[in-house]
Amino acid sequence: MRYKQNWEKARQKYLDFWAMENHDRPVLLLNGKKDVKQSVRVTPPADLLERWTNTEYVIQSSREQMENTVYLAESIPAICPNLGPDIFGASLGADLVFEQTTSFSKPFVRNWETDTVAFRLDNPWWQKILSMTKEVAANAQGEYMVGITDLHPGADGLVSIRGPENLCMDLYDEPEAFEVARKILLPAFRYQLDTLYDVCCKNLPGSTNWMGLWHPEK
Repeated sequence: MRYKQNWEKARQKYLDFWAMENHDRPVLLLNGKKDVKQSVRVTPPADLLERWTNTEYVIQSSREQMENTVYLAESIPAICPNLGPDIFGASLGADLVFEQTTSFSKPFVRNWETDTVAFRLDNPWWQKILSMTKEVAANAQGEYMVGITDLHPGADGLVSIRGPENLCMDLYDEPEAFEVARKILLPAFRYQLDTLYDVCCKNLPGSTNWMGLWHPEK
C-alpha cells in the first residue's frame, strides 16, 4: 500500500486478532497528521449533491487526506464509497435527502399490503453506489483499501422505508409485516454485500468498511 508503512506487520496483527491470538495488545486504529502538507487542498463542489455523488471529487479529496495522514499501528488508508446510512433503504425504493455530513431517507411505505418494497438491479441509488465503488477500485490500484459501503439491513433498513414511529406501531398492529420484510431485505442484503465485496477485493485482498478494521475475507 502506498500510504501505509509496515502493512505486512499490521496484517499479521489482524490475523492474530481474528484468530483470538493477539495476546500482547488489542488492535489499535491510530492516525496522525503529517507536519508538512503534501498536496494542494481539493476544492469541494459548490453543489451539495455533487459533493456526495461526484466520484472524482470523493477520490481526490480522500487522496489528499491520505497524503497528509500517518497511519499508525493497524490503521489503514481506505476509501469507503458512501451515500449515507440509509443507502440500503434507498435501494429498496426510498429517496435520499443529503445534508453536509450525513443523509437520510424519505420513508415511502404507508401500507404494507399495497406499497411495493423490492430491490431491483436498475434502482438508481444501487446503481450509483455500485458505480462509485467500481470507480474507486479502478483508481486504487493497490495503493489503498476500498471499503464496502454502510449497509443497514434488519430494523434499520425497515425504519428507512417505513419510518420509526410507524415501525414501532407495526410491532403491535402488524407483526406479520416483519416476516414479509425479512424475505425481501435479507436476500437483497446478501446480494449487495457479495457484489460490493467482489468489486473491492479485486483491488486488495480482504475487506473493510466505515469502522476501519480489516478482515482477510468478507
